[in-house]
Amino acid sequence: MGPIIPPEDAFSLAQIPGYEAGFNIGYNNTTGIKINGGAYEVDGEIFSLAAAAAHTMTSLAAGYDLHYIYVDKSGGTPTTPVFYDTTTEPAAFDEIRRGYYHPTNTADRMVAVVPSTIGAATIDYFDILDMGGGMTKFFTARSSVPMLASLLNPSGGWQVPNLRESSTVLPVNAVGIGLQLSNTNVPGSVALYGASKEWADSHTNPSEAPMIEWGYNNLSVVSWIALAASRNVRIAGFNAADNNLGAWVSGIEWRR
Repeated sequence: MGPIIPPEDAFSLAQIPGYEAGFNIGYNNTTGIKINGGAYEVDGEIFSLAAAAAHTMTSLAAGYDLHYIYVDKSGGTPTTPVFYDTTTEPAAFDEIRRGYYHPTNTADRMVAVVPSTIGAATIDYFDILDMGGGMTKFFTARSSVPMLASLLNPSGGWQVPNLRESSTVLPVNAVGIGLQLSNTNVPGSVALYGASKEWADSHTNPSEAPMIEWGYNNLSVVSWIALAASRNVRIAGFNAADNNLGAWVSGIEWRR
């Protein structure tokens, strides 16, 4: 149940750019989400939900994509907001209005982003952790997002994922990644390292990485790391562990 916002309070909250309380999303079914109750400032006006609202996705297609959920400011009222989804990315973060807005429907603020399933016009089950301050952690199965690296031959130094850069599968508002790495070296020691591209460019020694794991024979680990402007990651492993380094996305942290 979300808060009921009296008119006088709605007016005062509307003076706070980017104000939010609730309005986070949840999984509903393979073609729909729910937007939970709360209050959300959109272009100088407060929109509120007394209870969760179901939303059926309309932009799903047969393949992986990122679907941004927006409040349609002109399509609803402050107490009956209307939402729509689209693969159109928001414009750059609006420092004055403190949010992400649609690039052409410039009064419509983004609420969330949802990936669609590889090879199907559906969405996979996901969990959400509201971090506060506009930050959200999105947890999904690694099979829901295209793999970053497979059977990569570690050099001992930083490497670019051999299948795709993470920026090609992450939303434009991503600020962190749940990065899963795995490697095998039987028999022998195994090490895994992960960092943002910008971190790796500044720290050429992987042993200084924010993500470091050591093990023996077989090792797989998930760790959250911060992303910088490129939204790309760099990975590394022991040179002795030939052709076994893999990388996946297991979670996305985004700002809204």
